[in-house]
Amino acid sequence: MKIRTPDTWVVLRFVSIKNSDEVFYRLLSGWTGGWAQSDEWRLNSGITKMEDAGTYWIVRGGSGSVYHCHKECYRLSSVTSGLYAEWQNELGAENIQVMPEDTDWTNVNWGLTDA
Repeated sequence: MKIRTPDTWVVLRFVSIKNSDEVFYRLLSGWTGGWAQSDEWRLNSGITKMEDAGTYWIVRGGSGSVYHCHKECYRLSSVTSGLYAEWQNELGAENIQVMPEDTDWTNVNWGLTDA
């Protein structure tokens, strides 16, 4: 299993357009490429669990992915902020939101189960 460690990350809260009672959460992560590479981003399949590991969070996804997200890196990058703005325009700002950084991640009902 490959563990990914992004340079920036946020948790996005999605409300289903078809059923407003259906809420799910996905990890939007970014990596800075530097001069020789372009920036990268990923939107995981859906969060199933977050575990506190001291200086970082272990984020588990529905597809089995694992991310180590450093607590001080909770923010949008230039690339991910552009994507977030596009998605808000497409889905409606009320249907996609960045969760507050001070959220108690251990007590969120992720709505998914581990793969």
